[in-house]
Amino acid sequence: MSAADFEAAVAYVRSLPKDGPVQLDNAAKLQFYSLYKQATEGDVTGNQPWAVQVEARAKWDAWNSRKGMRSEDAKAAYVQRLVTLLRSQGIEWKPGAKVQSKL
Repeated sequence: MSAADFEAAVAYVRSLPKDGPVQLDNAAKLQFYSLYKQATEGDVTGNQPWAVQVEARAKWDAWNSRKGMRSEDAKAAYVQRLVTLLRSQGIEWKPGAKVQSKL
């Protein structure tokens, strides 16, 4: 897995259309978020947000769950998570592939 594969996977996930063939539920979004943050910034810093800050708390908790994971491992896990998700939808992904939306 190369840095280019990771960047291509990030671009692919970010470009998924809201009404496209691949829909991410909140759990999948948090997985991608936490792996991205761990890969690009390392361990989470700062205090855990209050529970009433639901979205911020969920993101912090997801990222914190990756604490100690090496950047290279997080990048590889991000790419593998995308490949697994797409294969479950019958889609074979290659780095640099464009997102196709349903017409």
